[in-house]
Amino acid sequence: ASDMYKACVGPNSLQFSQALFYSGVIYLEARDLETALECLEECLLIRRRAAGDDNNKDFSTNSADNADTLQYIGRVYSEMGNSAEAMKYFKASLWAKESILGKDHLEVAASYFDMGNLFLFKKKDFGAAVQFYQKSIV
Repeated sequence: ASDMYKACVGPNSLQFSQALFYSGVIYLEARDLETALECLEECLLIRRRAAGDDNNKDFSTNSADNADTLQYIGRVYSEMGNSAEAMKYFKASLWAKESILGKDHLEVAASYFDMGNLFLFKKKDFGAAVQFYQKSIV
């Protein structure tokens, strides 16, 4: 079905990237982490090309959709137990959301909340978790 959809809308279309994004979210929830990561990384690549920041290697972005994708990639890495990689994506998402939406936006709070979860559940660093949770209260 995804090959048919890809053929209809085009492999580099934003519609296909949206389908990849939601597929990645579903695979994350189903705990098929490798497939989730593949979907989300392909989604990010398509979105970056569309936004004109596909040559950017430092994870910065000029798009709120890309920031959401970065956050979900961070969640996948967190579930895989790769805290360092997860934090890298969470920070990139946070930076983008603050730049695009402002520091008091609910989406910024969601990024801090994910960082708190990483420190609480994966790193068992309760002090750091509390700090991130406090920042998530807008």
